[in-house]
Amino acid sequence: MAAPQTDDILSDLFRLFGLMRRAMREGGVEGLGPSHHMVLMRLRENSGKDSMHPHGPSRITELAQFLHLTPAAITQIVTELEARGLVARQRSEKDRRAVVVQLTQAGRERMEAQRARRREVAEQILGNLPAEDRGELARILRGIAESHPMAEERV
Repeated sequence: MAAPQTDDILSDLFRLFGLMRRAMREGGVEGLGPSHHMVLMRLRENSGKDSMHPHGPSRITELAQFLHLTPAAITQIVTELEARGLVARQRSEKDRRAVVVQLTQAGRERMEAQRARRREVAEQILGNLPAEDRGELARILRGIAESHPMAEERV
């Protein structure tokens, strides 16, 4: 059997992303785009395990760099999240001139609901995959993510 072509692999990945997006929407996690969710994920408190985990309260410029968007685009996303009560802006304790964005209690609750729904969807998608294959898939995905040149800039 010939090795799959890159286009075939990408096609399968996009089909999987679409399936996950639809399942998340049907499960009630809607109304926010991927960039909104990435900002919320970035603002979760650091679990302390390693650099691949979220960072907690962040400046607009840090969020812009993380998402590879302009500060103006991040400001708009943060304004929308703030209007929904999911984030709040406040002056940095380290530098009173700087403003940091942090999750509110409602934002933390939203993140927990989203994480639970993601786990549920992942289990639906991966549930019939043998444990050995799941482990191999996790190893491959981690390797791809960690070997990418921008890996240090991500969550």
